[in-house]
Amino acid sequence: MDIADDEAVEKGVAHILATCGRIDAIVNNAAVNLRGSVEDVPMAEGREIMEINYFGTLRVCRAALPALRARKGSIINIGSFAGSIGTQFGGHYAASKYAVQGVTESLRRELAPFGVRVTNISPGFFRTGMSENIVVSDSMQDGAYAERFSRFMKNADKFMKNMTTPEPVAALVQEILESRNPKGYYFIGPAYQRAVLLAKRLLPQTAFEAIMDRVLE
Repeated sequence: MDIADDEAVEKGVAHILATCGRIDAIVNNAAVNLRGSVEDVPMAEGREIMEINYFGTLRVCRAALPALRARKGSIINIGSFAGSIGTQFGGHYAASKYAVQGVTESLRRELAPFGVRVTNISPGFFRTGMSENIVVSDSMQDGAYAERFSRFMKNADKFMKNMTTPEPVAALVQEILESRNPKGYYFIGPAYQRAVLLAKRLLPQTAFEAIMDRVLE
């Protein structure tokens, strides 16, 4: 179903209920990634990212919640490493994933009395269809950020070629679905990415940003 379309989501959920009679769990995994500067990316492109990554997740949750309450089911929202750290030229994607993390925390508290388990998984960098098909805004072909952006994307391409495939994330999803009392938040990724998250919490902001800039540029 098209998660950016209200009617498509409602029809999709209705079809599942008509076919299977129940919904035990949903995993919101669909997303797109957009690269470009916050200043240059057109507002329409920024809205599209939010429409899919955030509002798409919200649509599916809202449409499925009556059935999930009836089954005391589970919701797993797939966030991102970018939902904790906003990198340069990834602001719109980061904003959408920060939003997913926030609404997941709220849903967890609201649905706990109904026995519905709600979890956010924030994967680090894995090689997926999305990572191999990142949308680059046409606005970045020239302008004040063009040189830095070109250098950033070259480094990002090299980095993505070394990423592992996402089977560990799938295994974690299964583990959570089989758990009677899963946590509200899980990060899964290489040890150095865990270290980055820890560094953000512990280091002065200027020091942390200086390190990130050197690594990414």
